[in-house]
Amino acid sequence: MSEQMYERKKDFVNHALSRCVAAMYPNVPGGLPHPDTDEGLRETAMIYLAGGYSRRVDVTGMDLPATLDAVLAVFREAA
Repeated sequence: MSEQMYERKKDFVNHALSRCVAAMYPNVPGGLPHPDTDEGLRETAMIYLAGGYSRRVDVTGMDLPATLDAVLAVFREAA
């Protein structure tokens, strides 16, 4: 994945996806995804759920629609 595409994905996760998740799942406090890299090898969305639980979702190499699907699957399970 190019640096430009990575930055686009990071911006998407930080802004559009975070707002979408907060609006769709208002009863899941702190459930906003945060992009992260694991030593530059893996891209993960770190999701904080109610009760102090957290979950990492591997979004390495995924395009924006696949990233959205992967993150929303976690919230569907938690809701």
